[in-house]
Amino acid sequence: MARTRGSSRVFSAVDDPSLPPTLLLPDPDPDQPLVLDGVIDPARPVELDVGCGKGRFLLARARAFPATQFIGLERESARLARIDLTARREGLENVHLLRADAIAALTLHLPANLADAIYFFFPDPWPKRRHHRRRLFTPLFLDAVRRVLKPGGCFHLATDQADYFEMMQESLSGDYRFEAIETFQRQSHEQTDFEVIFRGKNQTIGEASYRLLAVDSPK
Repeated sequence: MARTRGSSRVFSAVDDPSLPPTLLLPDPDPDQPLVLDGVIDPARPVELDVGCGKGRFLLARARAFPATQFIGLERESARLARIDLTARREGLENVHLLRADAIAALTLHLPANLADAIYFFFPDPWPKRRHHRRRLFTPLFLDAVRRVLKPGGCFHLATDQADYFEMMQESLSGDYRFEAIETFQRQSHEQTDFEVIFRGKNQTIGEASYRLLAVDSPK
């Protein structure tokens, strides 16, 4: 779900003048950072949902925290179409959408030290061992998360794949830049579509939260 590919670009799904506009990120040059002046208010918190899917979690959080700016990063046009339509119908002006390659967005397009929180819920698991190299969570991805996350910001993750979760935990526990904190708890209406399915089947969910420390090198 969170695995993305292709060049970053804005996606506005609906052109209906009767609906208020969702605040969309500007269309970036594929090789240049986004210019967010006038779009993202630096005085307000920013939270990033990497692989926002159909937006169940993103929209629930946007409704509950109108002062927080939420960025949904997703590669599937149809999913973004649904989020855009719902956000505009409900007048959720704190929702921002970006169709993007996750690594490109986190390493180039989004500004450094932008997000107060990053959510990484139920990424494409690529369960077969021969496909593990396609998984999004890698040292490069973790470096990219560290770049966009503010010092003191939180990184929340969840997956139904036990081996994937173990790998994530091992990577983060061995990374001096992060410290484990109390796991972020989602209310039932905030659970992603995949999570609702998995919990309905009584599948075990691996979930954890970490805080980015303000350190430049290991002690």
